[in-house]
Amino acid sequence: MFSPSGKVGAAMGRIEGEQVLMRIYISQTDRWRRKPLYPTLLELFRSKGLAGATVIQGSAGFGADRIIHDFRILRFAQELPVVIEVVDTQEHIDGILPEVDRMMSGGLITLQKVRAIYYDRGTQS
Repeated sequence: MFSPSGKVGAAMGRIEGEQVLMRIYISQTDRWRRKPLYPTLLELFRSKGLAGATVIQGSAGFGADRIIHDFRILRFAQELPVVIEVVDTQEHIDGILPEVDRMMSGGLITLQKVRAIYYDRGTQS
């Protein structure tokens, strides 16, 4: 699922075996250059040809400020947690981390080794 050219719509190769899972924990209100951070990160990952990314919207959570942000509390509803997950090679994750680091003003990034098994939708038996 990696496009060496980094071009949008380019054919992606198979991603399988030992990979790295990067999880980025931020708030839905985090911004980069006055734009929401999570869609900006998604676009960065897509433009750099990473295998894929998923944004998961949390319904509640707390971070360094120790304040519980909960969708049921209207005051904190806009500060809900967002997790962005990316699975790709160590090389690709290491290559994108400096750019992600520059964009982060808070939050958390975790990295872990995972065993990936990719199922191609186009090859059903």
